[in-house]
Amino acid sequence: MRLEPHIKKLSVVLVVILHSAVWGQQKKNPEFIGSVVEIEGKWILGSVPPQQIDVGQRLPFEGKILPPAVSPNNETSKKAYIKILFIDGSEKDYRCKNAGVCDGKTISLKLSASPPPSRLKVFIEVIISTFTIRPILYATAMARSENENLSDGVAKLDGGMVTLGDLFQKLPNDLYHLEFRRIDASGEIGRPLNTDPLQFQWSRSPNAQIAVNGLRPGLYRLNLLTKTGSDKGLAYTHSWALISDPAQYEEVRSLYMEAERTAGVEWGKDLRPETIRSLLRAYIHHLAIEKLK
Repeated sequence: MRLEPHIKKLSVVLVVILHSAVWGQQKKNPEFIGSVVEIEGKWILGSVPPQQIDVGQRLPFEGKILPPAVSPNNETSKKAYIKILFIDGSEKDYRCKNAGVCDGKTISLKLSASPPPSRLKVFIEVIISTFTIRPILYATAMARSENENLSDGVAKLDGGMVTLGDLFQKLPNDLYHLEFRRIDASGEIGRPLNTDPLQFQWSRSPNAQIAVNGLRPGLYRLNLLTKTGSDKGLAYTHSWALISDPAQYEEVRSLYMEAERTAGVEWGKDLRPETIRSLLRAYIHHLAIEKLK
C-alpha cells in the first residue's frame, strides 16, 4: 500500500484546518482595535513602555488607556477628551467633563458585539490602513465657514477640459483664480501646473469646465487663490480633487459619494466636520492609488 497520496491528502487537510483556526483567531483578536481620530489633553497608552497617544495612532486589541489627571480648579483639564474610531465602525467619545471618565482608572478598549455593516467594512479598513500612516497629511482646517469652501471630490477630465461642478457646489457665482498641484502616492504635493493663476467663471452649473494644460488623471490639491494685491498666488482655501478620465469617472465618483454619505450618516453627529473631511481625504487618496494606476 502506497502511503504518499494519503499523507499528502492529510497534509492538505491539516493545512486547511490550521488556516481556518488562525483566521478565526485573527477575527476574534485583531491586531488593532481602532484609531484615534480626535484628541485633546495628555492620554497615555498602557503599553511597555507607556506612550502618549496622538491623532492617527492605532490602538491595540485589549489595549488600555489612562486618562489625564483632572484638577477641580482647572477648567482646561476638564476639556480633555479622546475619540476613537473602532474597526467595527463604531465611534467612542471619552470626555473628562463626564463623571467617572478621568478619575484615575484605566479605560479598557472593547469592540461592540455586532459586526460592522457591510458598507462600513471596506471604508474602515482603508481609513485604518491609510489615515493612520500619516494623519497630518490629511489634516484640514475650515477656512471661513463650512458652507463657503471648495469641496473635495471627483472631477472628469475629457479632451483637456475638466468639469468642476462637484468641487464648487458650495461657492457663490464668481470669477475664481485657481492652481492645480499634483499629490503623489506618498502624499507629496508638487509644483503648480500653471505658471499664472487660471481663471474660472463659476455659475452654479454642474457642467462648468476649465482647460488645464498638463493635467492628467490623478489626485490634485486645487488651490483657490486671492485675486489681487501682494497676496497673489496665496491659497486661502483648497480642496483635494481626484481627476478621472471618462472611462473610470462614474465608478470612482460613485465610490467617493457613497463614502461621503456613509461618513455623514455614521459619524455626522459625533465627529467634527474637519475630522470627517480628513478621513475622507484618506479614502480619496486610496482611490487615486488603487483605481487610477
